[in-house]
Amino acid sequence: MSKIRSGCLAATIALGACFVPGCGSSSDSPSDGGSGANAGGTAGAAGASSSKAGGAGKSHGGGSAGSEAAGAAGSLGDAGASDTGGGGGTDGSLGGSSGALGTAGSSAGSGGTAGVASGGMSASGGISGAAGSGGGSAGTAGTAGTAGTGGAAGSGGSSAGTAGIGGSAGTSGAAGSAGAGGSGGAVPTCGADGVACTTNSGKGVCSSQLCVACSSDPECVTGYGPNNLCLSGSCTPGDCRANPDCASNPGGSICGATQPNFCGKCTSDTQCGAQICDTTSGQCVANSCSTTGNACSQNASDVCCTASCFPGTCCADATCKTTLGPSAVCTNHTCTTCDAVAGANPVYLVDPINGDDGSATGSGTSSGGTTATASCSFATLTRALQAIGPNPASGTIVKIVGASTIPYVANTKAIAEVFPIVVPSLVTITASKGLVTMNPPASSVAFKLGASSSGIDGTAGGGTLIIDGQAHGAFIGVHVGNGSTDGTFLRNVTIRNFLKEGILVSDAGALGIKQGVSVLSNGLGSGKGPGLLITGSAHANINVPDGQATTAFNNNGQHGILVTGTGSVNIQGAHSASAGTIECKQNDVAGLAISQTPGASLPPNIVNGLLVLGTANGNGIRIEGGSNVTITNSATLGNAGSGLLVTTSLVGNTRNNSIANINLGTSAAPGGNAFQASLGNNANQGAGICLQLDANSGTLMARGNQFSGGADCKNSASVLTFSNQNCGNNRDLGLLSSKTTTAGNNIDVSLCTHP
Repeated sequence: MSKIRSGCLAATIALGACFVPGCGSSSDSPSDGGSGANAGGTAGAAGASSSKAGGAGKSHGGGSAGSEAAGAAGSLGDAGASDTGGGGGTDGSLGGSSGALGTAGSSAGSGGTAGVASGGMSASGGISGAAGSGGGSAGTAGTAGTAGTGGAAGSGGSSAGTAGIGGSAGTSGAAGSAGAGGSGGAVPTCGADGVACTTNSGKGVCSSQLCVACSSDPECVTGYGPNNLCLSGSCTPGDCRANPDCASNPGGSICGATQPNFCGKCTSDTQCGAQICDTTSGQCVANSCSTTGNACSQNASDVCCTASCFPGTCCADATCKTTLGPSAVCTNHTCTTCDAVAGANPVYLVDPINGDDGSATGSGTSSGGTTATASCSFATLTRALQAIGPNPASGTIVKIVGASTIPYVANTKAIAEVFPIVVPSLVTITASKGLVTMNPPASSVAFKLGASSSGIDGTAGGGTLIIDGQAHGAFIGVHVGNGSTDGTFLRNVTIRNFLKEGILVSDAGALGIKQGVSVLSNGLGSGKGPGLLITGSAHANINVPDGQATTAFNNNGQHGILVTGTGSVNIQGAHSASAGTIECKQNDVAGLAISQTPGASLPPNIVNGLLVLGTANGNGIRIEGGSNVTITNSATLGNAGSGLLVTTSLVGNTRNNSIANINLGTSAAPGGNAFQASLGNNANQGAGICLQLDANSGTLMARGNQFSGGADCKNSASVLTFSNQNCGNNRDLGLLSSKTTTAGNNIDVSLCTHP
């Protein structure tokens, strides 16, 4: 299905956001379209006899049911000495917007040479383009004018007029006759059920001639072929969600080893948990061996000690003294003269430039701690985590020495860095002494957090940490999955430039996001993606009190934060004016989007003190029907669409318009949110609140909030600007219908009122 930026078809996916004045959400968003049928373009008269049917027209306008009528064929008339050029195809009405698309170039000059059509966006949102009038004497042949967008061929001449959108070019007329725009023909539909199609959030499937989000894996296999999964409503290439899905997969034991959602071969024991990696087969296998002191048959880089395999070369000091001398010891199964890492809260050093993965212990010192020795630091995170093992001491810290990049390929004493880097329980990754930049390779994930109390704190070691997707080559910055808990965390780290999500919290994962986390410019690939995606039954707690460093989800290709499935988010921040401790600025479609799968006992989304500013092509906050959301003390301003949109959820063919659990403020607990400002003061181009639901969906509770003109409905009464059929023109409140009427829908803004 083509995505046309002239309306909001009610049939496309529910994750977009319309910003056309008078429409509550994105032009590519089906559930956000207004009412009205789409019409094919109608041709003007051509200057020759007989008749000619027009070609297929493109659909414009937002009919909720997507009904579309074919345009009439262009009738052909007699040529005349000074005929008038025919009108071009007329676009269908702009759904839910302020006015229909104007018929472009409806009048043409007579005789002479036609002017060129001028096309521009009209103030009312229609696309106009009138043909210029021709000069010269009657009956003189002229050249056909160029059609404006959605417009018509220019005035008379021997050449055919150029087609406007909605019709093909008309035939040439005799000297002095008009070249006409042909009429719109039959409008294409989505196709048969199960056929692949494109939605605003990714790859969907056709159902009853609508392109909808997928709801099951078999739908994706039917539409896209084997090895496709339904993930967050979009068909995504893959054959696994977690490692257990790969238990018998010949491709390998690790889900996402080299490509997200595909089983792949292991290359390191750290990927296999309690098992070890058989480097020949790429499978995780039982950790067992029989000959102490020998290399393990499953993995030649492991040594067999007391019937188990460990990364390293030794089991006892005696082996090392034979090869390195009387001062050598076996530490973490490695022969070395470096000091061992010991004590409470052990610290392991990684020096990508000067470290040594062969003999280092990670202490960074020798001679009993009296001599700083760079070669006693590890060269890679992979080797450091091998040495730490699967059962770290509480409070273990890995410091990466800067300034440096990972991977650093010039150090010949480094083993290969294995991505994703799996951070085990009780371990914190940080930077020291300068800037450390993680540059994971293309089509990879940088970090995986799947354990309790594991995390990344970029500044805890005194340095700065950036995780960079290298111009959107790498897939995901940080993937948080099963095994993570509320103690799994991110703090003071920048995650930027990834093809998909900067942060993905999936399955039953949990993540705490603290101060100073910047999630920037992610999801800018062909599929588009959010900065932070919370899906499955996962949840994230974003807690940044007043006075702490800002955590930001800015400039991402889709939403700043997106919640789907039965996932949830708890946001606790503070803001004033244009600054906040938790902010979503300049994202493309929405700052915050909550699209929970409707059902019983959904976990609540609590949003307090969030700042959303300047969404480029959509709304500040977007909530779908059936979601469980409470928003207080937040601000959403300066957006291309509305400050906040509540719209119909569409899962398969099932529509959900429930707002029973959407709370923007009550008398007992006023919202305190800023939803609209006056012009010149960062106003939303759409409405402050836009309610876009099927008829008789009820009343949205939004008491005690702030709107334009300084209206503070928590403390005093004001009359707010309102429309029951429009969400544009910087008004405070607007209603739109996902189908045909807004009857039975309302917004309660007491103490304020609206007409």
